[in-house]
Amino acid sequence: MPPTSHRTKFFRHEYTVGWLCAVSEVELPAAMQMLDVFHEYPYDPVPGSDENTYTFGSINGHNVVIACLPPNSPGKVSAARLVAPLSQSFTNMKVHLFVGIGAGIPRTPSTTDAKKNIHLGDVVVGWPAETGSPVIVQYDFRYAESSDVGAQRLLGRDQTPDRRLLSVLGQLLAEYSIQRTKFPKIEESLNEDFQHPGLEHDRLYKSEYIHPNSKIDCSNCDSSQVVDRPKRQTKDFVFHRGTILSGDSFVAGADFRDKLANAHNTALFIVKQPADRDKGFTARDDILEEIEAKFKSEHLVGLTGVGGVGKSHIALEYFHRFSNCKEFRDCSAIWIPSRTRARFIAEYRKLAENIGLKTLPDQAPKEVVRLVNDWLCQQDNEWLLVIDDAQFEISPPEDANSSGSTRAIKDNWLYQYLPEIEATCAKKAFRMPSQSLESSRTSHPTGNSNQTTYTRRILFTSSDQEMIDSLLNYKVENCIHIDPLSKEDAVTLAKTKFANSRVQALDSQDPEYAQISQLVELLGRIPLAIVQAVAIIKSRQTVSISSFIERWNHFQEELVNQNQSTIKRGGETTKAISYTWQLSLEQIQITNPSAVGLLSLMCFLDPTGITEDLFTNDPKSPGITDEMEPLLRLSLVSPLQKLETKERSSDFQMIALVQAAIISWLRSENRFEASLETVLKVLSTKFEEGEFSNENQWKRYSALVPHVDKVLRDFPPTKSNSDEMNSYRARLLRAYTKYLWRQGQLHQLENLCDQATNFHRDYIKDPRLLLQCEALKGSFYQSTGDLKKAEEVQSKVLSRREEKFGRDDPDTLSSRNDLAQVLRNRGELKRAKKEFREAFRGRRRKLGPENKYTLDSMSDLGQILCDLKQIPEAERRTQRALKLKKEHLGPQHPSTLATMLQLGHINTFKKDPEHIEAAKKLYQDAFDGFTAALGAEHRDTLIAQSYLADLLLQQKSPRDAGIIYSKVLAVSEKTFGDLDPETLTTMVYLATALRRDKDPRGAEEYYRKAFGKMVEMEKKLGVKHISLLVCLNGFIKVLQELVSSGSLNEEEKLSLSKELQELTTYREEYKATRSNSAGKRSQNHTGDARRAHYLPFFMRFLGYISTWNTEYKLF
Repeated sequence: MPPTSHRTKFFRHEYTVGWLCAVSEVELPAAMQMLDVFHEYPYDPVPGSDENTYTFGSINGHNVVIACLPPNSPGKVSAARLVAPLSQSFTNMKVHLFVGIGAGIPRTPSTTDAKKNIHLGDVVVGWPAETGSPVIVQYDFRYAESSDVGAQRLLGRDQTPDRRLLSVLGQLLAEYSIQRTKFPKIEESLNEDFQHPGLEHDRLYKSEYIHPNSKIDCSNCDSSQVVDRPKRQTKDFVFHRGTILSGDSFVAGADFRDKLANAHNTALFIVKQPADRDKGFTARDDILEEIEAKFKSEHLVGLTGVGGVGKSHIALEYFHRFSNCKEFRDCSAIWIPSRTRARFIAEYRKLAENIGLKTLPDQAPKEVVRLVNDWLCQQDNEWLLVIDDAQFEISPPEDANSSGSTRAIKDNWLYQYLPEIEATCAKKAFRMPSQSLESSRTSHPTGNSNQTTYTRRILFTSSDQEMIDSLLNYKVENCIHIDPLSKEDAVTLAKTKFANSRVQALDSQDPEYAQISQLVELLGRIPLAIVQAVAIIKSRQTVSISSFIERWNHFQEELVNQNQSTIKRGGETTKAISYTWQLSLEQIQITNPSAVGLLSLMCFLDPTGITEDLFTNDPKSPGITDEMEPLLRLSLVSPLQKLETKERSSDFQMIALVQAAIISWLRSENRFEASLETVLKVLSTKFEEGEFSNENQWKRYSALVPHVDKVLRDFPPTKSNSDEMNSYRARLLRAYTKYLWRQGQLHQLENLCDQATNFHRDYIKDPRLLLQCEALKGSFYQSTGDLKKAEEVQSKVLSRREEKFGRDDPDTLSSRNDLAQVLRNRGELKRAKKEFREAFRGRRRKLGPENKYTLDSMSDLGQILCDLKQIPEAERRTQRALKLKKEHLGPQHPSTLATMLQLGHINTFKKDPEHIEAAKKLYQDAFDGFTAALGAEHRDTLIAQSYLADLLLQQKSPRDAGIIYSKVLAVSEKTFGDLDPETLTTMVYLATALRRDKDPRGAEEYYRKAFGKMVEMEKKLGVKHISLLVCLNGFIKVLQELVSSGSLNEEEKLSLSKELQELTTYREEYKATRSNSAGKRSQNHTGDARRAHYLPFFMRFLGYISTWNTEYKLF
């Protein structure tokens, strides 16, 4: 829950919940009454193209926008015109809630429990009880193939709601059941018009009764037509889950209502018994329901999914529920393990003996199978045949010389052995039991008694999608893909397997619950992996959940290779989680060796977001598709769904434990080193060093970051690595370090700089490359504001480069430029000017007058002249640099755009309106250019946008400046996080704009958040944020204004006064202990933070273009 705010005015991006209602006369006033606080209209006005009228407020700390249809304008068209503009105007919406009044559909027949019937005043949530059922059905949007409502095909429906909402709703209902909610108090606070009208008005009439039209309140209706059903004794809230019918027309007749509702809503003979039922079977009821639903219209159903995900376990549970169904008479249930032909035949021979069929030991397998299948087809009772773990039979590849192909042959041997099932089989009405004798879990509802179900069922399980498809006669709709457990169900399974009452009683607030949650995520939420991990923890006194997580790499390997028996499958024991995966690998190696090669690369990468273009320049080429298909078929890899398109996704994901199993297999096959070398080669080539000068490049590199992180973190160098592998790793380290530096990811940068430097020193032995890594460490110190260390490092690198490569070497000249930037930040402007001039002259001699780095040095000279207040000369040099960059680099090049910002900044010193307008235009043009070249979310684009806001703040337009800062902050927090230095600087500037706009509460909130995050940043990085003093000054100033305003009560005033005193003390201590390493200039400047034009990706928080005293200007 977000903290409660004292503010009443916000920016549009701060609203996260949309409340939508349809009836302005009734629903809108009720919605408004639910607001804890009403808000003023946002700072940034709603666009003129948005025709909606909004009410703003907050509920329990969440900022809410209420929108309502215009009077007398119901229907889907009006609703669409309500929702679309709302989503466009409030871009940070997390959820939309449709809340309103509806007509309840009574349960027929009524139950004996009054709380299960729908009564007046009840709450219905669009959350279908049956898996696969829609949340909302548009009942009047249908294809009328007949006049019968039930036979008409619906065209409009909405599927499952957001899982986060369902999770929160489940928690809310649980708390309500134990009286831990505020519902009673909320109801008491409502106006009488919105409270329960009274139990005496809760009357349900028979659906066939026709009401007289004279009275709308049923006062003249025939009371004898009231349905006799259990009465409610209280007006307490009662919640129902179900599908909601929606449409443009009212449902006036009860008979039509009931038609709509109906349209949408053992003497046992076991001849082959599988493993014992798992009494700890967890969740999966939705899949069991889906199996039963498919068997209502089909004989054949299949389950597929990666090994260990629980296919056989689900089939086993379905087998037992079928067997225990009391409504069956003389039914049969048969379980046949079928991984190999030999195993299948052996099981059929046992089955023949069990049912009394005479077979000879040397009788042909086909004859044995025919005898059993004939017996099955002659039965007129219910029967279920489970074919578990079906797999292709792989034949060796044919000779390439004779066939032209070396592909192995896959034989679906099983298909010929299946019993024939006539489409005209007799049917018998029945319902599966909702629970077994052993279990008290409510589960497995299967519909009305008038529904028919096929008496003969075959349920297949296989990790091979192609095998399942062929067994189902390619009726792919009859195949159910089993995904890993949900997080909640995975935690429940782990708690159950611990078999400890204390563990099972843990709730989500307990720290140990969080550890279990982290554990199941590490295990990929795979049931078999969870069972085995819990077995390890329980079997060893020295291993706890937390130590298992801490030593994850060790235990991951043990899980992959352990020999501990943990699960039975049809009498057969699986000895390791990797058992079925490695069998799949062996199959692929025979049928498609190149696919194994692809898989051996993917196992080193981050499990999510693996893209095809990592391994080819043409993702649509037949080769990559052919290699990926068997991996998808065996569920070793699964596609990431793209909601916006139905095309095959080119992004894939793997389960981490599957990756670990493959790596273990690679080690056993002596292929690990070669595979890792290939991965490093691919990543270093894709992540090559460059200018990162367009949006597509940045997006491509951003997508690679998780993979680079994982490879560098989990597969460190060893002495056995080849020189070639070391060269790829070194290349990747340098490129990745530079990327993080340019992105301002300081929390990772220091360790990576050290890693790169140490690796080059120990393995590469190339002084030029080693000094590149050391120079990046100096840039890191400069980024964090530790300018003394930055100067030491850059001076040392410059001296060594001069000694080894000479004064005019390009690397030496880069070091001179880097040192000049540090000196400039330290306020040593004359020394900085001298170094900048030498770097410029050297680059002009060595690289030529039109080279990009020469032109950057020309811009640097212009900036240092501006710092020295030599404005005319600064303007002349900067204009010259801009002209040449446009000619030789292009008008959209980031370096050109950065110089454009610099020229705009110089114009602001002239103060006159003409130059101020010129500065605004340059800032706007630069912002537009960065947006076109790098995208709206790139850091350079956001900084360019901030320049314009800075100018507006200087020109005493805090409202307009605040609107821009709020937009920049929203994107920056989303893209870079709230500990990013640039994000925090923007937060401080936004707080300043709000304070100047006479909104002390808004300013207080942002100063408080920025200060808290700066303290957190210091703990993580060991350095103080460069804008900390600016933040403290502003925070203290706004608290002083609030304390003296007279708007606070005594308790608030006392609290803020105490906080004010603490902050003042903290500020004085900070001033007294500020490091002398910063120098005079950086002590006077701690807040205006603009990046250097010479490096377009650097951040404004470094203070490179700070020529006005921020502390004076802001305070």
